[in-house]
Amino acid sequence: MNNHFPKYKAAGVQMAARWGDRDGTTDKICRLAEEARKQGAELIVFPEVIIPGSPHWIWSTPEDYDRYVELYKNSVEIPSQTTRQLCETAKQLQAFLIVGVNERQGKVLYNTMLFIDQKGTLLGAHRKLMGTYVEKIIWAMGGGDSLQVFPTELGVIGGLICRENLSNLSRHVLASLGEQVHAGIWLAGSARRGAHFSKCMEAACITHALTSSTYVIGVQACASEQEIEMFNLQGTGGWSAIISPQGEVVAGPLPEGEGIVIGEIDLESAIRAYPRRDEIGYHGRPDIFKVLVNREPYVQELGEFSPHWEKI
Repeated sequence: MNNHFPKYKAAGVQMAARWGDRDGTTDKICRLAEEARKQGAELIVFPEVIIPGSPHWIWSTPEDYDRYVELYKNSVEIPSQTTRQLCETAKQLQAFLIVGVNERQGKVLYNTMLFIDQKGTLLGAHRKLMGTYVEKIIWAMGGGDSLQVFPTELGVIGGLICRENLSNLSRHVLASLGEQVHAGIWLAGSARRGAHFSKCMEAACITHALTSSTYVIGVQACASEQEIEMFNLQGTGGWSAIISPQGEVVAGPLPEGEGIVIGEIDLESAIRAYPRRDEIGYHGRPDIFKVLVNREPYVQELGEFSPHWEKI
């Protein structure tokens, strides 16, 4: 029986990538993680594909293959020196890190978030199930095997990537697995699309917090001056906040530019929301609604089969 309902500080790090520079961006993440830890944060969340940055060009010039080459070369293999550096940082800081990366496996790129515990162990990685619109050009699909949560000393932690936070079924699965703290990570969307992108993000974060009785750490990347010039963006953009299970903003919001939002996670206080809003236990009605998840990974598997010929 779990009677552990901790109270601690969490951080959402709104930052700009050093675009196209995997090692430089990783160094920046580690430095900002240390800064957040000094402010007391034990759970530290970084934005979507922050290593090595958002693929801004795909919405205007999708066939810019030179940009794709640059992105591919600077994407993250698992395991690699990059993941080892992130794990070592988590271990040194004794902090739980969640980091969005462009993952490279063979010839394929995935939009992936990493979950690294305080001991420096990579607990798992979630791949975005489906790229949004033109994102399908560069990111392959993830599988149901990575739609998971992680029981930890800080609670049951899960997360989704960008538009997935609008997916009712994806959110329902994490909630049904007992998620208590949710990382909703987003790329630098408002730098390209303006304030409406951030309004949609805010609505998604509050909705998941309310319907799942879950803390939500919503973190959006922002754009550097280099990115604004390279990709003709509207501005730095950004929106990050921590939302309670009551739908209240407990930290932030940080509307634009780089910064760190730090707020308290109180899992005992969260219990107050369970009988009123929990969409799984109290209001789930499993006798009416059933959600099935295919846990097979969405990858090619090399194998052989022997045909059975019918004897005549």
